[in-house]
Amino acid sequence: RRSCLRKYFTFNYKLSLSKEIGLRVLISKVIQESAIMEKSVYPLISYYSDYYYRVFFRVINGAKKADEVLEKLGFIYECQDCGYHEISHTQCIDKCSYCGSKNIKTVGPLWLGNLIDKDFVNGLSQNLEKFSYLKYYDKIRSIVDLLLNESNYVGYYNLDFLASKHKTNVPAVSKMIECLGDASRTHFDTKSIKTNKKFEDILLCIKNLSYYR
Repeated sequence: RRSCLRKYFTFNYKLSLSKEIGLRVLISKVIQESAIMEKSVYPLISYYSDYYYRVFFRVINGAKKADEVLEKLGFIYECQDCGYHEISHTQCIDKCSYCGSKNIKTVGPLWLGNLIDKDFVNGLSQNLEKFSYLKYYDKIRSIVDLLLNESNYVGYYNLDFLASKHKTNVPAVSKMIECLGDASRTHFDTKSIKTNKKFEDILLCIKNLSYYR
């Protein structure tokens, strides 16, 4: 935690969605350093692969734009009792909004905005066939497709983590997505999902599906 604070100006804890948090912390650091020089930066594409983070930015000059980007920094909270997480632009949350527990961990400030520019990544996806001769083409295609599918969500839920907290079997990711409807796989973790559904809906799907594996 001290290393993260020293290098990235972020208070950090290990959470169940730490792979995404690491990427958002990195983007936050670049945004803050750019703002000092009155420049704003926006992620065109950012992702995690093979234990590395990669981010490509668009840079725009201007103090006003830099201020606007800084407003998209905030915090992610995760309850260590029930597994619920939420985002906030303030550091005032002291108990879980779902179960009321005060056993929560807070990470931030970090980037809460989009991890990709959809237009840019859509263009990339449409032109990717031209590079089908590449050795890792299938892997690149898979990452790009997942980035587009998961781009509407902030944070992910690790099914192993939630099943452990609520003492159920771990449901299949595909079945969870089918149950929730509004959900996606994520390139961060093969055993996790992204969704905007209410937490109680997620838990209901987990509990119902754990009996039909």
